[in-house]
Amino acid sequence: MVNAGYKVAVIEQTETPRELKERLDNTKGGKKNKADKVVNRQMYQMVTKGTFRSSEDNYEPKWIMSF
Repeated sequence: MVNAGYKVAVIEQTETPRELKERLDNTKGGKKNKADKVVNRQMYQMVTKGTFRSSEDNYEPKWIMSF
Protein backbone atom coordinates (compact mmCIF):
# COMPACT_ATOMS: atom_id res chain seq x y z
CA MET A 1 0.00 0.00 0.00
CA VAL A 2 2.87 2.36 0.77
CA ASN A 3 4.43 1.80 -2.65
CA ALA A 4 1.06 2.62 -4.21
CA GLY A 5 1.27 6.08 -2.58
CA TYR A 6 -1.03 5.56 0.40
CA LYS A 7 -0.24 6.71 3.93
CA VAL A 8 -0.49 3.78 6.35
CA ALA A 9 -1.22 4.14 10.06
CA VAL A 10 0.00 1.40 12.40
CA ILE A 11 -2.50 1.03 15.24
CA GLU A 12 -1.66 -0.66 18.55
CA GLN A 13 -4.19 -2.01 21.04
CA THR A 14 -3.51 -0.36 24.41
CA GLU A 15 -6.10 -2.20 26.47
CA THR A 16 -7.00 -5.87 26.87
CA PRO A 17 -10.62 -7.10 26.87
CA ARG A 18 -10.22 -7.81 30.60
CA GLU A 19 -9.17 -4.19 31.24
CA LEU A 20 -12.16 -3.02 29.16
CA LYS A 21 -14.52 -5.05 31.35
CA GLU A 22 -12.94 -3.62 34.51
CA ARG A 23 -13.20 -0.08 33.12
CA LEU A 24 -16.88 -0.57 32.27
CA ASP A 25 -17.60 -2.10 35.70
CA ASN A 26 -15.96 0.88 37.44
CA THR A 27 -18.09 3.51 35.65
CA LYS A 28 -21.23 3.54 37.76
CA GLY A 29 -24.27 5.55 36.86
CA GLY A 30 -22.62 7.29 33.94
CA LYS A 31 -24.15 7.11 30.51
CA LYS A 32 -22.10 4.87 28.21
CA ASN A 33 -21.79 5.56 24.50
CA LYS A 34 -20.54 3.25 21.72
CA ALA A 35 -16.94 4.47 22.03
CA ASP A 36 -16.82 3.43 25.69
CA LYS A 37 -17.63 -0.18 24.77
CA VAL A 38 -14.62 -0.64 22.46
CA VAL A 39 -11.10 -1.71 23.47
CA ASN A 40 -8.79 1.32 23.41
CA ARG A 41 -6.38 1.63 20.49
CA GLN A 42 -3.89 4.34 19.58
CA MET A 43 -1.94 5.25 16.48
CA TYR A 44 1.60 3.94 16.95
CA GLN A 45 3.29 4.95 13.70
CA MET A 46 2.52 6.70 10.41
CA VAL A 47 4.27 5.21 7.38
CA THR A 48 4.59 7.07 4.08
CA LYS A 49 6.51 6.43 0.89
CA GLY A 50 9.26 8.75 2.13
CA THR A 51 9.70 6.96 5.46
CA PHE A 52 9.07 3.32 4.52
CA ARG A 53 12.08 1.05 4.34
CA SER A 54 12.01 -2.53 3.11
CA SER A 55 14.77 -4.77 1.81
CA GLU A 56 12.47 -6.00 -0.97
CA ASP A 57 11.66 -2.58 -2.40
CA ASN A 58 13.72 0.18 -3.94
CA TYR A 59 13.93 2.61 -1.04
CA GLU A 60 14.40 6.22 -2.04
CA PRO A 61 14.10 8.69 0.86
CA LYS A 62 12.38 12.00 0.19
CA TRP A 63 14.69 14.50 1.87
CA ILE A 64 13.34 17.90 2.76
CA MET A 65 16.50 19.16 4.42
CA SER A 66 19.83 17.63 5.31
CA PHE A 67 22.75 18.89 7.39
